[in-house]
Amino acid sequence: MLDDLSLDESEELVLPDSTSCESDTDDSDIEGNDSATISSGSNRRRKQKKKHGEKSEKNGKSLNPLLREYIDHTKAIIKKKSDALGWCHPPDVYSEWQSESLNSLSPAPCYLPKVFYWIPHQARGVKLYCPTCRAEGKSRPLAEKGWGNDPRRVTDIDQNWYLYSRQYVCKKDYSHHGCGKRFLGSMLLDVLPAGLSGQFSAFLTRRSGISLECSA
Repeated sequence: MLDDLSLDESEELVLPDSTSCESDTDDSDIEGNDSATISSGSNRRRKQKKKHGEKSEKNGKSLNPLLREYIDHTKAIIKKKSDALGWCHPPDVYSEWQSESLNSLSPAPCYLPKVFYWIPHQARGVKLYCPTCRAEGKSRPLAEKGWGNDPRRVTDIDQNWYLYSRQYVCKKDYSHHGCGKRFLGSMLLDVLPAGLSGQFSAFLTRRSGISLECSA
């Protein structure tokens, strides 16, 4: 079913049939010659594992399994995009239900959000420069720095949606004399052409975002 997924705005995403979760836990070795050192190391190790477990549990609860699987497959689709921006829509629930028996119908797909992808460097004729260095009268080009871990949830008036953005960095090393800062989403609007920046309809906070309609 996943082979039929398309990136076109007019097409829709098809939900997978199963979900999967993976988690990694890092353990540190304990070294010491006496029982006091071993006991101290064990306590420290337990605290680290507890802290890591609480963090993993918190992150795991941020998205339910159905939404997590939907977001993961949407991310995989967006990473193959060649244009600068667009929307990925959830499946057409009405069409899906027409081909399903009454006993297999589920309201879960009705709650899946649309996802907006933002890859500004792929816009034709666009070159990205560091906003921080530009404010200081310098011209430092930005380099790609992968993707965010998860899309940002954006609060809107009628329905929340998600934003998945490419990240960029102003390199700071022996051959690049940039500021070292990273940028994504709305952080680059000031250095983009007005026609492109005007397509970005959200204001990002530290962990999520709010649509321009809500902030107006």
